[in-house]
Amino acid sequence: MPRIHRFDETDSTNERALEAFALGGCEDGELFVAREQRAGRGTRGRVWESAPGEGLTVSRLHLPAPPGPPAPAVTMAAGLAVLDAVLALGLRGGRLDWP
Repeated sequence: MPRIHRFDETDSTNERALEAFALGGCEDGELFVAREQRAGRGTRGRVWESAPGEGLTVSRLHLPAPPGPPAPAVTMAAGLAVLDAVLALGLRGGRLDWP
């Protein structure tokens, strides 16, 4: 269950979410809810205000998972891991040298 940050009034739920993220410790899905918002912003820079008792404004913090490494890097790492394993088993010069 995500945390819910509640405000009776705020300049912007988006600003509160960004501030909390900058301070660290936030998790994906946290909600920032206000009964009154004085300086919110919507899409395309539009003003998004909510007078007391006339609305409820909410911002949700979305933290996508970081992308994985590029495929060529994974291929190179896998090849090096196989080489390490083969060398650890004693393959030298095209033949296995068992201890």
